[in-house]
Amino acid sequence: MIQLISKHWTYANSTGAFSTYPIDPKDETAEKLTGVITRWFIGRRCIIKKGKSEVQVAKEKLLHKKGRWRSNLVARQTTSIKSLVGSNAPLVQIFEESGCHSDTEESSSGKMLQLKLPWQTDVFIKLCELADSRTAEQIHQEAGHHFPDSKLFEKKRRNTDKIEKGAMVPMDLPLDCYNTKFLDTLSEQG
Repeated sequence: MIQLISKHWTYANSTGAFSTYPIDPKDETAEKLTGVITRWFIGRRCIIKKGKSEVQVAKEKLLHKKGRWRSNLVARQTTSIKSLVGSNAPLVQIFEESGCHSDTEESSSGKMLQLKLPWQTDVFIKLCELADSRTAEQIHQEAGHHFPDSKLFEKKRRNTDKIEKGAMVPMDLPLDCYNTKFLDTLSEQG
């Protein structure tokens, strides 16, 4: 058992896993080391109990990351649209809906890709781009020239032809938000 723990501990240390949380050797006690190891095993046990593999855990982490990206996008674009059209405009309600914002994917090269939503019209896409550029303007005004575009999430995302599969479609939006090809695919319900 000690060999297993030592192997993992040595590997984590050699890859720099502890660099953000340095361990002070003067503060090291047997009780603290036992606590760290126990917490590590308890965490692994919870994952194993739930029947999750490392792949499933990685997928969950990615979903949480995408959720944070989308919620940041919702907040920023809503603020930008409010500054353009006022807070009481019906357009603001559309941007408050998180399903109206395209998802973001990280490519293998590390680039951020903006996935297309199959239901959005070109006009709605242009409106989102306008909100993104307005967000960039506002941040530049607040932070000055010290904030480069390469740091802005809205500017880092690159357009792609990839379409988001299984995208949720928000209901009760104005008809000009929905692509006519998408509307034609819906079955008529009587």
